[in-house]
Amino acid sequence: MKNYIALFLISIAFVACRQSNSESNTIETAYSQIIGETMGTYYRVVYNSAENYQISIDSLLIDINQQVNTYDPKSLISQFNQGTELVIEANEPQHFSQNLEMAHQIHEKTDGFFDPTVMPLVYYWGFGKNKKAVEEVDSKKIETLLSYIGLDKIETSPLKSGGVFYEKSNPSAQLDFSAIAKGYAVDMVGQLFMDHDISNYLVEIGGETVTKGVNSTGNSWTIGIIEPTKQANPQQNHNALVQIGDKAMATSGDYLNFYEVNGKRYGHTLNPKTGYSAMSNILSASVVADKCMMADGFATGFMAMGIEKAFEMANSIPELEAFFIYDDNGETKVKYTEGMKALIVE
Repeated sequence: MKNYIALFLISIAFVACRQSNSESNTIETAYSQIIGETMGTYYRVVYNSAENYQISIDSLLIDINQQVNTYDPKSLISQFNQGTELVIEANEPQHFSQNLEMAHQIHEKTDGFFDPTVMPLVYYWGFGKNKKAVEEVDSKKIETLLSYIGLDKIETSPLKSGGVFYEKSNPSAQLDFSAIAKGYAVDMVGQLFMDHDISNYLVEIGGETVTKGVNSTGNSWTIGIIEPTKQANPQQNHNALVQIGDKAMATSGDYLNFYEVNGKRYGHTLNPKTGYSAMSNILSASVVADKCMMADGFATGFMAMGIEKAFEMANSIPELEAFFIYDDNGETKVKYTEGMKALIVE
């Protein structure tokens, strides 16, 4: 999720092999590891091939950023936010289109708690590129900004050329894919490996993860879900260790990205229905799904709901499993779906 999301997921399936002297940080054995930077955070991939895919991965991530990174004023999404229309031809990369399509699906399934048009609110509350806390909350201003929110403000029309025309019904509407873009990038890197017939890999971008096959020891990849209040020493403070199999997992939480104004705490997870910081008792939401993009978006939507509604919804969607860490009158508790229980190994 998001440039500012905390890194809850730490893979503990370390590759036991010799470190290369190359600048690419690739491990020279049957399994290789590459570490790099993207989307304001790090990425790490481990895969069963001696071939170095760093150039291919970096090129792919650059292409994705050029379409969906709101921090880049020249990206497609920034151009659309600054203007009123956008054309993407069929022969161009479809990263923007695929993010918007998934956003529509998650928006519908979360009853609107996930909404990528919250960008005007993100800026108002000071969680954009130039972070600055609101000194005095203006309810009238928030009411005005709410009139810009809603995916119905973004209209899509097919072109005879095979491309797509995007237009705003309200020129002040803006998109923000930060809640799904990292998950999307994880999926795309995973697909890159699949295209090269690599069947065992782990891809992680800022904590959003997809795994397939087995690690270098022949065992399933193991991922830790970390208790939000124990980030200082994450290797020793796992709430749970899980093996997600050939699936993806993403975690959302805002306890590391918040500020206080006049004694009130405001986190970066915003409720698109009210325009205010979500008053949720969920500390973190970890979601397992077939696609990391989907897990990423649902984790954000769940954060805005509160534990009861989020847990009920997670149980009602067959393609999802979820693990929640939440506050119950000052006591930290966990709650997870039945399917997630089967994935927990410790």
